[in-house]
Amino acid sequence: MEKNIKELYEVKYVCQEQENMPQLKSNSFSKKPETFFLYFTIITVILTWIAGGSSIAWSSPAVLKLTSNDTSINPLGRPITTVEISTLLGIPGIMGIVGSLIFPKLGDMIGRKRSLYIVGWLMFISVGGAAFSTRMDVLLCFITLLSFFFSGVFGIVPIYLTEVCENHNRAKFGCIMCLCIPLGQLYAYSIGSIFSFTVFTLMTSASLIPFLICFPFAPESPVYVLSKERNEECFNIIKKLRSNKNYIELEEDFKMISEDLLLTRKSKGINILSLFYSKQGRIGVMLGMLPILVQYLCGVPVFMALMAPILNESGSDFSGNTLAIMVGCLKVAIFGCSSLIVEKVGKKPLLLISSTGASVSISLLGYPLAAEALGNHWCMWIFGFFSLIGALLIYFLFPNTTGKSIVEIQKLLKNY
Repeated sequence: MEKNIKELYEVKYVCQEQENMPQLKSNSFSKKPETFFLYFTIITVILTWIAGGSSIAWSSPAVLKLTSNDTSINPLGRPITTVEISTLLGIPGIMGIVGSLIFPKLGDMIGRKRSLYIVGWLMFISVGGAAFSTRMDVLLCFITLLSFFFSGVFGIVPIYLTEVCENHNRAKFGCIMCLCIPLGQLYAYSIGSIFSFTVFTLMTSASLIPFLICFPFAPESPVYVLSKERNEECFNIIKKLRSNKNYIELEEDFKMISEDLLLTRKSKGINILSLFYSKQGRIGVMLGMLPILVQYLCGVPVFMALMAPILNESGSDFSGNTLAIMVGCLKVAIFGCSSLIVEKVGKKPLLLISSTGASVSISLLGYPLAAEALGNHWCMWIFGFFSLIGALLIYFLFPNTTGKSIVEIQKLLKNY
């Protein structure tokens, strides 16, 4: 009798396994190609990052013009001093940090779409003010405002992109978004030496024009809409973004967004300090900050902002502007390749290649400069050292999150 009961339980257990199999197939079947409307939405919103990339590289051609004694080139009528150059680079950076803390909160209050549209207009106005400035203090004011407003775009666009994408295409569109920064920089390097200061500055905002025209037709973030308990509107947005899916698949996507939102609401009210109270919070902060710290400590922002003036002193037969264009082309090509292979290779290997390559190239760049004037360019080796340290830390500490949902990443951090 006991033997028969045991056999009955064994049969029941096998049936339970078989019932779960179709569910696994359904989840894998839901990975479908991206729709035209999703591409339209993503491409429209990342146009702001092209303008942002141009604003980052704006100072490279602009400093060459502003240090000129020729009043037909320099709108200020006099060469700017070294202190003024430092101010022009430093103060906007500080305000950018402030903006990155403020604008994501604005996105939570009035919505991602409305916030981005307002900030896009403010960026456009700031560029116009900078283009027609004839005094250093006025120019500094508008460039600072531009950096402040771009930090809003820099903070909200990744949130918006994550919330309209799916788990399997989030990394690809994230790389395409990041590609817009070097595209904007290459655009600024290319036109900087051709046009006057006013025309060049105005043209850096060219990508904002199609954004301001097309973005009203893009949807609001489905996550934000669902957070306001507008369930039907959220489902309709998902239906437009993923129109190639059937009703059951759309319901699964809606359920997944609801679970992610529920997880977010559970953590609502947690301040920054409370992130360090739990193991997964501490690990999440550490792993999230690691690639960002490597990016800035390797000196890339300094090189991008002053590419032409720095390369003018390299002793090359080419001008600094020409070399800057070459660097911009190479950067765009590398970003483009990474966006194509990130889903197959993963984020961690690409971060390792990037950090190691930056360490070697920056260290080699520091050698001839130090050979010519020992002690004046030791910062190059410091940048290379930080890149190498970053590569080692990424190799030993960074997990692979490719294709994982927010819930899965939370579990990964909990069991790290």
